[in-house]
Amino acid sequence: MTEAEGEVEPIVRDGKNLTEDNRYQIVETSPKGRFSRFKKELGNGAFKAVYKAVDSDTGCEVAWNVLKTHGMNKAEKERVRDEIMLIQKLKHPKIIHFIKAWHNREKEEVVFITEIMTGGSLKQYLKRIKNPHLRVIKQWCRDILEGLEYLHSQKPYPVIHRDLKCDNIFVSSSTGDVRIGDLGLSTFMKNSHNKTILGTPQYMAPELYEERYGPSVDIYSFGLCVLELCTKSVPYAECKTPLEIYNRVISGIKPLALERILDTEVKEFIELCLSPVDQRPHAHELLDHQFLVIDENNEKVHHPVQLKEEDISASLGWVDPPTPRLMEVSIRKGEKEPNSPTKVDLQIKKNDKEPMTPSIMEVSQKKNGKEDKEVKIELRVGFRDPFTKKTKNLRLDFIYNILNDTPDGISEEIMLAFSVDSSYGQVLSQVIRDKLLETLKDNDNEDAKKLKNDCRRDSRVKRVNTQPSLRKT
Repeated sequence: MTEAEGEVEPIVRDGKNLTEDNRYQIVETSPKGRFSRFKKELGNGAFKAVYKAVDSDTGCEVAWNVLKTHGMNKAEKERVRDEIMLIQKLKHPKIIHFIKAWHNREKEEVVFITEIMTGGSLKQYLKRIKNPHLRVIKQWCRDILEGLEYLHSQKPYPVIHRDLKCDNIFVSSSTGDVRIGDLGLSTFMKNSHNKTILGTPQYMAPELYEERYGPSVDIYSFGLCVLELCTKSVPYAECKTPLEIYNRVISGIKPLALERILDTEVKEFIELCLSPVDQRPHAHELLDHQFLVIDENNEKVHHPVQLKEEDISASLGWVDPPTPRLMEVSIRKGEKEPNSPTKVDLQIKKNDKEPMTPSIMEVSQKKNGKEDKEVKIELRVGFRDPFTKKTKNLRLDFIYNILNDTPDGISEEIMLAFSVDSSYGQVLSQVIRDKLLETLKDNDNEDAKKLKNDCRRDSRVKRVNTQPSLRKT
């Protein structure tokens, strides 16, 4: 039956009835009854899910953000607490407004209520409107920079977002203005340079990889957001892995998409944001830049940014890169990359000045009707040139899919990205097996058991005396 005939035709997805009434069914209320959560989900991630809800005190729709604390280590739980403490203090028209928060110990989750942005994330919004005019892009740039200026001017310490991207910027579809959200990686800059590396590889400034950075990393990420707004292509979409992105970024190689922009004014503004850290302008300086001036008499502001033909993807639509495997990559300050070494010594460090505690993160993700299990693995890897004696120490954090990945496959990916001699393949694979066994030792689900058995079997078969020596400290 159709709506005109008196009944609402059911919406069916994946075999489930998702009528409007069903999606807006109230399934949970806050401890004091002020907020009611609907079944309708707005988005989700590894630890976080966002639902539509209503505030009974105001009658307004709000966002009900759920952060699962089950499986989190101590540091991750502290980050959740810090996020809530941080956003409670921030009040600015270009920052998502925080309303309330509480901890549900029974469900092992933290819930916090924020205002809801009707247009969703800027990335989602762009997929719908396709080709925004330059005038709109300039206005969005001003909104984002005003938010960054506010964060960076906080006293006694600036606040650094550290994960600014189009997914974390939200749009009001009724007014068209944008606001910065998802401050989960934000941090107060209590030292002259922060020393913790977190973020999304496609948007990370070079100095983030060195673990010493300031508010200017947000300006670099902002420049890449502008690039994405103009080209509809994620920065470094030409790269297959985050390690490839890392190699390009530290070498000063800009995303290929930048070369597609024909408008000199737009291109130069983006390049200014991507300048070396000592030359990069502050948010308040960019707000005075001529690029942000909107001249209504200039015809080009009423059209999309002019681009060259797409040459890094067969599609003219939105270009997304492969899902990153390595979530975090860091290089220590003062250690330079070897100059084209012909042979590399590989060292895996399990303990260092800052010990890496292995952690497991089981993420339930529905893919083709199956539930995939993913494990977060953390390694410190040193690549040493026997001739120059120079070593580059990297921290590699990656997600291992229990159902689809293999230690040998990940080893090959790391060797390819860093041009490591193939003779080191088996020893690196063995280190990954050892780390998996250590990380999964208390996990008794069937998939984990099978993986542990496979690792033990392969360890017996593939340990050979001819492999390069492995020094563990």
